[in-house]
Amino acid sequence: MLLCFETVKRFLGERLRGCRALVKSLQAYDVKYVFGLPGDTSVTLYDEFRKAEPDIHHIMTRDERNAAFMADAYARVAYRPGVCDAPSGGGALYMVPGVSEANNSSIPLIALTTEVSIPYMERGTLTELDQVALFKPVTKWNTLVKKASLIPQIVRKAFREATTGRPGAVHLSLPSDVLGEEIGEDVEIYSEEACKEVPSYRVYPDKESVRKAVSLLLSAEKPVIIAGGGALLSKAWDEVTELAELIVAPVATTLTGKGIIPENHPLSLGVVGDNGGKEYVNEIVRESDLVMFVGCKTGSVATIKWTLLGDSTKLIHVDVDPREIGKNYRIEVGVVGDAKCALRLIIDAIKEKAKKVDRPERLEEIKRKAEEWWDEAESRMDSPPGRIKPQRLVRELRKTLPKGSTLVIDAGTPTPYTAAYYPILEPGRRIVIARAHGEIGYALPGSIGAKLADPGRPTFALCGDGSFVIALGELETVSRVRAPLTLIVFNNGCYSWIKTLQHIYCDKRYYEVDFTEVDYCKIAEGFNLVGKRVEEPEKLEKAFKEALNSDVPTVIEVPVVPMHVEIPPVATWVDLTKKK
Repeated sequence: MLLCFETVKRFLGERLRGCRALVKSLQAYDVKYVFGLPGDTSVTLYDEFRKAEPDIHHIMTRDERNAAFMADAYARVAYRPGVCDAPSGGGALYMVPGVSEANNSSIPLIALTTEVSIPYMERGTLTELDQVALFKPVTKWNTLVKKASLIPQIVRKAFREATTGRPGAVHLSLPSDVLGEEIGEDVEIYSEEACKEVPSYRVYPDKESVRKAVSLLLSAEKPVIIAGGGALLSKAWDEVTELAELIVAPVATTLTGKGIIPENHPLSLGVVGDNGGKEYVNEIVRESDLVMFVGCKTGSVATIKWTLLGDSTKLIHVDVDPREIGKNYRIEVGVVGDAKCALRLIIDAIKEKAKKVDRPERLEEIKRKAEEWWDEAESRMDSPPGRIKPQRLVRELRKTLPKGSTLVIDAGTPTPYTAAYYPILEPGRRIVIARAHGEIGYALPGSIGAKLADPGRPTFALCGDGSFVIALGELETVSRVRAPLTLIVFNNGCYSWIKTLQHIYCDKRYYEVDFTEVDYCKIAEGFNLVGKRVEEPEKLEKAFKEALNSDVPTVIEVPVVPMHVEIPPVATWVDLTKKK
């Protein structure tokens, strides 16, 4: 898309200034939504956003952190960079947590902060802050824009940095005088087509690493594939499934990789590791003779603090970022490249060398263990009067929702239960979950971004009550945007994750974790939303269906059993409680 200066000038009827060049550059990249909050330094920029409607819809948020969360969730679902903005000083400070979450989760995000004018810097001007220094530790790349004529070029670099290699967050600090500065007639505004989506410019691995990986895969008797968020970001679901079927390797996923393979596939194990990993899944991984990590950072949760693998297990690590390969484990082969590209080369090489492997006993083992796990889980789903077990809530949700629905999940109570009890039945990003920092308060704003990214899919936010209150102001955004969302509040009256830690590690000495009683339905109604409270599991299905068919956003409050009362599928906790 090319918008030369003369074309823009004729269309606008006035000289091009920095703020207009910025907005036109975003339009060149087909940006549909910008999430943010106005401030003193962003008045001229917002005037340009107003003029850009309806090509770009600016979504005003009630908090800058939540603006970044919305852009993050939008990017995860749309596979396009999310864009957010904040004013200088406090606004920039508030945005940091959301930007850091996106960057550490390898999500393409463009963060724009406006800034005091350059002549006023270093003079104690109100809201002045070194925003480039602030964002340096939490971004892949960031810069201060010093001349308006550089804006189109810097925007192109921002999208390139956000989408190439290991994706991440970038930040542009935009002084007010630069946004108001006129631009000469020699400036062109255009986009780099490949960088409108992620991943861009896919990287292929070298042939020797592929050859070594193939040799190990064909010699293994009990191979396992562990797919992480990088595999999902690469859209490698077809390749993961094909490779698994070719060598009969069961597939486990990390929390962020959930959805890479339909979880009703005979070779799907579900989530592995500490948070939401089923016991039998972890056992199968421990008993394997070869593990192939694909797009996985081999972090503490997925590996149960690096205790998951057996001493003699051989490892192959596939990742687009060479810095991740071998970071935590001694590996036999490192394959540096885009997951989809690397797996396609490995699959083609295996097909040339060998026939399809046949291991019926492997499939039977997975089926038997899965059935045993589900039978035992179903036997424990009856709830006490007035409260519903979280696993029962999640199971009822899975029975009710169409298989293509999108769930946005908060850290805390909803995470282990969704990981274990909500199987994804079609490949793709159906679960949106922020795992870099375990930040609570993500699901409510994130559901707005996810819904706008794919409005045709039913979108549900699963919120802990602690998380819900942190993001409560965004109910006004939900009401204003009128996106037909459903927000489920897991009401256990406490910071349940921390209370469970105190239960296990502090001999039940609970301190500063319990809440006063809150009526979340009244709060919802105060924001012109529908509020429902469900206390009986038999009534969940009806509530979910009514929400699905409603044009008005709905908050469903469900009193749930706290995690310390019945330990959830968190491997470390389960092991400790068994020993006591």
